[in-house]
Amino acid sequence: MKQTPIIIAIILVSALSLHSQESFDLQGGLNIANLSDPGNLIEGGVWYSRLGFVTSASTNIYLTSGWFISPGFRFVQKGTKSEWSSVSIGQVNATVTNTYLELPVYLQWEIVNFGSKLFVVGGPTYSYLLRSRMEGTSERYGYSSRDSKDDYKSYDASIDLGLSIRSPIADNIQFLATTFYSFGFIKISSRESNEQSRDVRLMIGISYSISQ
Repeated sequence: MKQTPIIIAIILVSALSLHSQESFDLQGGLNIANLSDPGNLIEGGVWYSRLGFVTSASTNIYLTSGWFISPGFRFVQKGTKSEWSSVSIGQVNATVTNTYLELPVYLQWEIVNFGSKLFVVGGPTYSYLLRSRMEGTSERYGYSSRDSKDDYKSYDASIDLGLSIRSPIADNIQFLATTFYSFGFIKISSRESNEQSRDVRLMIGISYSISQ
């Protein structure tokens, strides 16, 4: 499993050199992250979405009319926010930040062209955990922070689905906006928990057309 990110990265780098590639995309934006079913970690805990960053680079390779395959990579902050109370330490507010290197391989299907092009985007993503941090404040102890990487598996995987729009702004350059929902299907906790990632991505960027 530890070799999987390296293998996928080699595949993606090879794909970038294919003559059939149409464009190269750079995007960045907001990740609205949460975890499913973390309630069994702390009795009475309330869980909220947290905001994090996401940056990505990908290429689009022509398959057939209106269809492209889009391998790439991105860095993204996932996690959750929570609050609970205890007799011993009082009110507690905590944030978990898990930073991943993600390797998506998407299919893109052009569904309409009205000067701008609208695509349905979706496919699998493999994620490798780079860093995990838990930060919190409590009434009794104040602020605390610790490395929480051992609390989580080193990998995650998801199925993503969304929409992407491309609008021309100059020769060979297009404005790009993408939004999608990411459904993690692996239990990422190393403890007795059913946590799975649930994320909404909102990204903007540019697409540089390689083919004429």
